[in-house]
Amino acid sequence: MDQTSSSAISTNTLHCALELSRNSWLLAIQFPDREQPSLYPIEGGNTEKLMAKLTAALDCWAKVSGSPPAITLCYEVGYDAFWLARFLMGRGIECLVIDPGASRSTGAGDALRPTESTSRCWYVR
Repeated sequence: MDQTSSSAISTNTLHCALELSRNSWLLAIQFPDREQPSLYPIEGGNTEKLMAKLTAALDCWAKVSGSPPAITLCYEVGYDAFWLARFLMGRGIECLVIDPGASRSTGAGDALRPTESTSRCWYVR
């Protein structure tokens, strides 16, 4: 992908990361016009508050850019990983579930693999 198309995609995508634990989650949202991400603490398992923060960010960026952005959210595999991925995908959010302990990729096609349930959730190893 060339630099131009990469920039065009990123300017209307909110890149998000979620740090998960049983008691608390930390949501980071990277707005395309900001250098540092915005951080939001959320009670563990509180999907209503998570969706409220993501929806507010989507609405905020839509006003700035003139069109609704895509949301890509990543987090490490763990206790909440896959039920949360199904929940988010059902609401139109692309999920990247990352396994930091897996071995390195041996080839270009080995880095990302779609899960069995959908091609919008990626298991990254």
